[in-house]
Amino acid sequence: MANLSHHHDLWISLLSWLRDKHGMKTDIDSLAVECRDAPGAGKGLFALKDCSPSSALFTVPARALINVKTIGSLYPPGPEGHELSPVQMISLHLFLHKPQEGGISNDPLFGPYLSTLPRDFSGHPCTWSVNERLLKNDGGLERSLLQSLPPCVRRSLQQLVSRLWADWETVRSYLRLKQEIIQNLKTSRRTSAESLFSESPDNSLVQDFLWAWLNVNTRCIHYRLDSSISSPKNMTLCPILDFANHTPSHSDIIPQLRASHSHALGGDYVFKSNSARTLRKNSEVFLRYGGHANRTLFIEYGFVNLWEEGSVERGEVSGEVDVQDLVEALFENGPGFIAKVVKQILEDEGYWGDWTIHSSPAPAHPSYRLITALRLYHHLKQNMATHLSDPVPIVDEWRKATLGETERISDQNEECWRNSVADICESVIQRAVDGTQAVKLLQNPHEDRIPDWSQWMQSILLLWQEELEVSRRVLYSIRSGEEF
Repeated sequence: MANLSHHHDLWISLLSWLRDKHGMKTDIDSLAVECRDAPGAGKGLFALKDCSPSSALFTVPARALINVKTIGSLYPPGPEGHELSPVQMISLHLFLHKPQEGGISNDPLFGPYLSTLPRDFSGHPCTWSVNERLLKNDGGLERSLLQSLPPCVRRSLQQLVSRLWADWETVRSYLRLKQEIIQNLKTSRRTSAESLFSESPDNSLVQDFLWAWLNVNTRCIHYRLDSSISSPKNMTLCPILDFANHTPSHSDIIPQLRASHSHALGGDYVFKSNSARTLRKNSEVFLRYGGHANRTLFIEYGFVNLWEEGSVERGEVSGEVDVQDLVEALFENGPGFIAKVVKQILEDEGYWGDWTIHSSPAPAHPSYRLITALRLYHHLKQNMATHLSDPVPIVDEWRKATLGETERISDQNEECWRNSVADICESVIQRAVDGTQAVKLLQNPHEDRIPDWSQWMQSILLLWQEELEVSRRVLYSIRSGEEF
């Protein structure tokens, strides 16, 4: 009960800060949602009243958002233009003003907001990876969890963790050049910069930055701040909104930037209800984080969409599997130096990587990128002996099929790539069966300390189950002669 009271106090403090410091309207006519406990998901947003389609739910003042516009002046470029990226800058601000354990943030600008951010990311796979590295020989639990993940998930996780470590080193380098940032802070937990610059910083510093970085990575949303829609500056942390949990279906919350004219940037952020439905009082209000595959949700956010066993095979749930590791292995085991040639051509033509198989839309199918890559590989494999010194004619024939100038390269080529897809599916099926059994054998070594263990295992099992069911469906399509 004390914990519930603490979270309620933080919510009330947040609303007071938004109202008193930023002029946000927080009466029920202007703020139609509130934070409550969401069973199985921590906190969530719930409707305070019935909301008709396209009605305003709340409006967050631009100054209450955390982005490069609102904090950029605090972190100016260092010598020789040493500038932080938006992710690095926001992460640094959170790192410097992380709330004390069980307490609040003393940040004079955003303290009440930072105090509401999640404190615990122990179930995020990025945390497992960082702890394994920090704890070394004592990181057996994290090592077991990481090794239990499907190969494509481990691969994506490694890429994410590499970004984290790169950002950490960049932030440390920046603070080394701009030590006055810490020296001038009176409300930060970081009273000294020396410990940041040692060759092996204290583990607690790394874990505090991990907390900050994961909050940025899991909670920032698109917010137009630059004339270029693809600019990395177009991101922000947004109070109230970040209590909303994810839904795989249609979002209940639709962001709309309030601006005085169509080309204005960085205005107040307005959030309206979905135009297709009425929100009922006391119902949870969801935000769709994007149409991501489960592996992406797991890597980026630490959770997966839940579904019942068999749902993918029955076509009730859409599934996707990344098979890049198996395709690369196929190329590497090819004759001569074909792997190098294939990779170079596919990179030049923009078709290297992102090779996936899908359960929907029907029929279950390999992605066009996968088909295209396998067509090239088999065409080169079949003809390199006679065109070893000049593969251009072979590539031209492949390119015509890719551009739609011809329907296919040859019947033989079609048969070869389809057989390769079938082999890939069979490999995924076997490793999914083995992976599932390995996960089921994992035991919670500290049941009293890891109450969320079963939830972690459920997520990992669902990742394997998705690989199994998608591969079965695609294999069935191949053997049934489906055209893609």
